[in-house]
Amino acid sequence: MSIQFCRRANASLRSVGGQLPKALPYQSSQWYRSISSATSKSAPEPVIFSGIQPTGVPHLGNYLGALQQWVKLQNTAAPGTKLLFSIVDLHALTVPQDASQLRKWRKEAFATLLAVGLDPKQSTIFYQSDVCS
Repeated sequence: MSIQFCRRANASLRSVGGQLPKALPYQSSQWYRSISSATSKSAPEPVIFSGIQPTGVPHLGNYLGALQQWVKLQNTAAPGTKLLFSIVDLHALTVPQDASQLRKWRKEAFATLLAVGLDPKQSTIFYQSDVCS
């Protein structure tokens, strides 16, 4: 089974668990992970994914329960581990939201992830709404 993701600003596809087209160009702004051939005996690269809803100012529970652990994962992950941290803004729409407030909280959540120590050079930090299938 193949799952495909794309960036809203760039329609290049990324396949997880399947083969990538050989002609797919690599650019740092694209989501891309090279997939070894099915006959290769190398282990798949580990992937860690987690997300947080943009619901306002994070509290101590957010920090101790998730954010602190994300930073620890980032700093201790084995080389080659893909770290994906998402601001799940679409998931926040399961209850009525004020659109302008949600946009503000979304930006604040991103700033918070940077402030607690997540490094975009080591981890992929993205908004859920920027991913389409």
